[in-house]
Amino acid sequence: MGLYTVQPGDTLWGIAQDQCGDGSLWPKIYYDNKGVIGNNPNLIRPGQVLDVDCPSSPCIWYEVEPGDNLTSIAEKICGNDNWQKIYNDNKNVIGGNPNLIYPGQVLCIKC
Repeated sequence: MGLYTVQPGDTLWGIAQDQCGDGSLWPKIYYDNKGVIGNNPNLIRPGQVLDVDCPSSPCIWYEVEPGDNLTSIAEKICGNDNWQKIYNDNKNVIGGNPNLIYPGQVLCIKC
């Protein structure tokens, strides 16, 4: 989509809904702009300029929680243990070791 300037009263959910047509995409906007927003996705400020890149392929956005691993995420979201697909789809976020994921990472899950 491009750049979006935060307005008074905006939320990431609202921005995702308005700009992408799906409020549940807010974790991607947060992850892409964490350097601007900081560590609290509930605290965005008017005037901040966010890069809003709405995905063209449907996925379930999932924010890694403490204690998660790729297998548990696959079981929770997809109902199977195909962690390799999640890893392959999110290598750019996870990095070279599928056993090292961190709370706060946002993954695109395509079951």
